[in-house]
Amino acid sequence: MDLAFSTMAARSEVSPAQWRWPFLSWMDGIEEGWAIPLLLFGFVAVWFLFLVIAYLGGDLHSDVLETWTFGRSIEWSYSKHPPLMGWVARAWTSVFPLTNWSFQLMALANSALALWAVDLISRRFVAGDKRMIVLLMLMLLPVYQFHAQRFNANAVLLATWPIATYCFLRSFETREIRWALAAGAAGALAMLGKYYSVFLIAGFAFAAICHPQRRVYWTSWAPWVSMAAGLSALVPHLHWLLISGAPPFAYALARHTGKAFAPSVIEAFLFILGLALLLAVPAATWAVMAKDRLKQVPPDFWAMNSGLLLLFLVGVGTIVFPVITSVVFGTDMPPIWGLQGLFLFVILLVCGASYSIPRFYSVNLTVLVIGIAVFAVVVVAPVHALYRNTHPLHEGRNFYSLAAKELTRRWHEQSSAPLAAAGGDEGLAFGTAFYSPDHPVYEERLVLPHSEALPPRAAFRRGWAALCYDEDASCIASMERIAARAPQFARSAFVLRSTLLGQPGATQRFTALMVPPYDDEKIAPPPLPPVPRIAQVDSEPAPVLVRQDEPTCCAPRTDSADGESEFALRPALPAEEREIKHARRAAAPAAAPPATWPDRAATSASRDGFARWPIPVPRCTPHGSNVGCSPAQRANALAASRGYGARPAYFCDDSGPSASPGSARMAEPVSVRLKRNLCGMAADFDAGVRASQEKFGVAVGAARENADRRMQLWRRDSTPASPRRRI
Repeated sequence: MDLAFSTMAARSEVSPAQWRWPFLSWMDGIEEGWAIPLLLFGFVAVWFLFLVIAYLGGDLHSDVLETWTFGRSIEWSYSKHPPLMGWVARAWTSVFPLTNWSFQLMALANSALALWAVDLISRRFVAGDKRMIVLLMLMLLPVYQFHAQRFNANAVLLATWPIATYCFLRSFETREIRWALAAGAAGALAMLGKYYSVFLIAGFAFAAICHPQRRVYWTSWAPWVSMAAGLSALVPHLHWLLISGAPPFAYALARHTGKAFAPSVIEAFLFILGLALLLAVPAATWAVMAKDRLKQVPPDFWAMNSGLLLLFLVGVGTIVFPVITSVVFGTDMPPIWGLQGLFLFVILLVCGASYSIPRFYSVNLTVLVIGIAVFAVVVVAPVHALYRNTHPLHEGRNFYSLAAKELTRRWHEQSSAPLAAAGGDEGLAFGTAFYSPDHPVYEERLVLPHSEALPPRAAFRRGWAALCYDEDASCIASMERIAARAPQFARSAFVLRSTLLGQPGATQRFTALMVPPYDDEKIAPPPLPPVPRIAQVDSEPAPVLVRQDEPTCCAPRTDSADGESEFALRPALPAEEREIKHARRAAAPAAAPPATWPDRAATSASRDGFARWPIPVPRCTPHGSNVGCSPAQRANALAASRGYGARPAYFCDDSGPSASPGSARMAEPVSVRLKRNLCGMAADFDAGVRASQEKFGVAVGAARENADRRMQLWRRDSTPASPRRRI
């Protein structure tokens, strides 16, 4: 078999077949400068056609819609991720329309930019056919087509990592100030794409330290200029993190940390295994092309070019550092996070070989890549579209646009104002914001599970609408509780059916809740449930605050542990409460509504007929006594007074969002785990401080008592005894 292929390759080098001539002519244009751009243009065109056909009956992925939602406002960061993906979406939509094909084209344009940056690195070491082979091997992977389709924080790194690597390579080789500045800026750009890029920066540092030319590099201005440029570029983002409470870090800690040691080791192993399986595709392809030349791999490795050695060390760092982080800190580390670094190993595989590849194999590889793409467009894409019309995607993408337009239509039946805010299910809220003609704002506070932590007095007077899947009972219940705060709201249910070229598909039921706009001056929203206060009595003296577990003054208790009656003393009232009490005595008597306490179980005192005054809810403030406040409430009040975080008013609320069985579709709340840890730390710290204060007070009291006793003894000993009276 190998002999036959070798014979065919030798014959093709002398007298190639006629169908090979166009490909050979195209390869001749690689060094002329037009062959690589033509390859990238063809890649974008063919796979763009695939995405358009395959998703005729489906909408954009929720990650893409989230990226567009972030980009609606230019910020230095966003709640979940750094800002680069939002910036790119904002720049793209300023030129292209808000359509599915527009964002599909953006995703493939990002892949083309990534492959172009990879070619910039390859041409530093090889020329001609090997440059093309590197790109074709990367096109065999499902990274630059399917992974790139979901344009999110991971996909944006496909282009930023090769660009940063190229700038670092030039900076290390030349040590020029311009390339040092470019390396620092490109590294900062990668960090603004996703914080996972810290492993790329660590790989740069690791490579620069381990490389044989490290002394020359570190004694030059290049590394220090790169550090200064990168930090300077990140200053606005770091300032935003400082003043906002770093919500991207809170999201990452809450979502991707907390694994035990054994699961984290398994996670690290699967990370390496997943990347190795993907790299097996270009490795097997290269083995077929190289054949018996593979025996030269060991000597080629030891004779590796200085630049290739630098890339090898960077690649090792991008694999080893994530594995160490996953094991040590117990973090998630899925293989999908490392896909943007696979180009390093493909470059090493092809450019590190000292031998050339016959064009017979290069043409075959080109035909293989083109054949896979054409087969995907002609066969796979139509079959996928037909199948997904009757078997919807699990994200619900088949109904995003249909549900958004139906919700908008029903909204305008209730109000003439445009829809201002959207909530409910996260994916449906993103879809409503994108596909609705009104383009409402994606309101995170109205999206389950964040809606469970919505402050009681939060109002959306411009109106809002929420969409939930009919089977998602937790989403519907949460939206109804929020809608009940408004003067009026409407609930409706409807069924949508997907279609593809007139063929009916799957159906899905939805529940919509709509709160029309209202004005406080014309229609006031219903008041909140009354906070328990001190009751008013017409002819009785003003009530006195007592403990919840004690009857009124001098009322005998028969429920004590020893069976004997006790007498509870009236606690002293603060000055403010005394003024309120005197004012109530002087005021005209008014009938007070009876106070009901459904959450208070009947006690022995109430059963025995002893009256209990209602206990007011303690008001926790950053200053004052804060009697009755838990440590979490005190930390919450202090954070609210200082303005930390986006919504500190309920960050340490003791009644956090409740997990319901119907919320399986929803992801875990972003700040649940971080909230639990921080509030627990605040409570422990507060308890420790109070215990330390008590111990200090006891110690000071004992020392003062001892000093007083010594002083008295000293005065007694120093005072002369009075002379006795003589008789």
